[in-house]
Amino acid sequence: MVTMRRRDFLRTTAASAAFAIVGLSRKSGRADSPSRARRVLIINAGGGLRTTAAFNASTQQRLNPWGILGTAGVLRLGSVLRLSESSVTYSASSWASGGSVPNIQQAAASFALIAGADHSPDGSARAGDHNDDTPRMGTGYFGKSDAPGLLTLINRHLGSAAPAPVATIGGGDFGTAPPAWVSDRPIGLSYNQLPSNPPMGGSALVGQPLEDALDARSLAVHKNLAHDAVQSLVNTKATLRKFGPVLADKRLRFDSDTYLTQSLDGITNEMILEAVGNASTAPRDGGARDVALAIRLLQLGSPAVSVSIGGFDTHDHEVEKAPALYTRFARFVAGVHYALGRIPDPAGGMLLDHTLVVTTSEFGRSGVDGGFNAGDGTDHGGNPGWRYQAHVAFGAGVVPKKLHPTDDNNVPVDRPASTHCLLATIAAAVGVPSDAIDAEWPTGTSLYPEGGPLWDLWA
Repeated sequence: MVTMRRRDFLRTTAASAAFAIVGLSRKSGRADSPSRARRVLIINAGGGLRTTAAFNASTQQRLNPWGILGTAGVLRLGSVLRLSESSVTYSASSWASGGSVPNIQQAAASFALIAGADHSPDGSARAGDHNDDTPRMGTGYFGKSDAPGLLTLINRHLGSAAPAPVATIGGGDFGTAPPAWVSDRPIGLSYNQLPSNPPMGGSALVGQPLEDALDARSLAVHKNLAHDAVQSLVNTKATLRKFGPVLADKRLRFDSDTYLTQSLDGITNEMILEAVGNASTAPRDGGARDVALAIRLLQLGSPAVSVSIGGFDTHDHEVEKAPALYTRFARFVAGVHYALGRIPDPAGGMLLDHTLVVTTSEFGRSGVDGGFNAGDGTDHGGNPGWRYQAHVAFGAGVVPKKLHPTDDNNVPVDRPASTHCLLATIAAAVGVPSDAIDAEWPTGTSLYPEGGPLWDLWA
């Protein structure tokens, strides 16, 4: 039986914890806007995606040494997104329509692009390293110890009523939870670390009350860090009590061919694996399997999932690494678009009609003459190629358009979008109350000069 590791117990938390600590927040002057989506999927490129070679491709060799693949809708795609087609599969033979999954050029025609986003839109200095910008991407802040991650905020307000957990898959800081938020932190999952049987704890009549009494005693006698560690364990136990049966559902199992025929609403595990480019006949791709897990969690009712695909911190050997790395990422994005567009939504229509999908990364890559540094890679910090990121968005009625465009040197034509605005837009789109959003990302500040969420995505 696959079990959750103890350190995962200590770092994951309960969506349904009865002892959640509700923080105080100032009242917002804005009325709540109608939610645009029933759920959100964040596809994060961990390490620093070179968007100037990917979804906002430049013709400048120093920013994009692989050249231009072509234009798809409002996106100009880089050739690197399809340079290693042998690393993915396109067959959709298990789907009723058969044929092949559309490639990124075909899928991207319906995408919107936030072309120039900045963690510090006021132009203030950024260190340009992961310790600085990874928390900025997930929380909007650097060095702010009480800032929760985006998915932690969503979990506090939407998680308790959901039939499946808010989750972070593959790491990332979207679930960051400081002490006041620790009971709201989403659970961290991986496709190959799910339980085979529901981890429910003791019986409801005897075992669980005894556990609760012992936990309460332990919390009462411990202070500070020891208290927080015990609280994290207690929170995780509460999560597993509620979601244990869901997490043990064989329709979430993408770690073995044994479960390929597991089906929900006519969609088998094999079909989802085909959608994301890792059919059972191909070598197993852990990133693709994590994306498949994310799709199935959304289908089971999770209001928010982030999945992080690592490997993009290519300081060296990017020449060799990038083709497969970027082709896989593009294939995952196209596959999500394909699958969500064909999986029924329990409330009507298809999942894509009501699911907001957004791509993120902590920063881009610096441009250098010739396209690569001395180690055949790229670094981060120091110029517009690194500072300004492009985020793809689609689904939930998002209109294919380009916002906050950049020039061919990756400099915003007018002004960049703020990361605070992006995070606030995602939270507002799925129905987090505006006063809760404003408490975390106040509008009108140097980090959030916009007056509210980026509703132009739907205009």
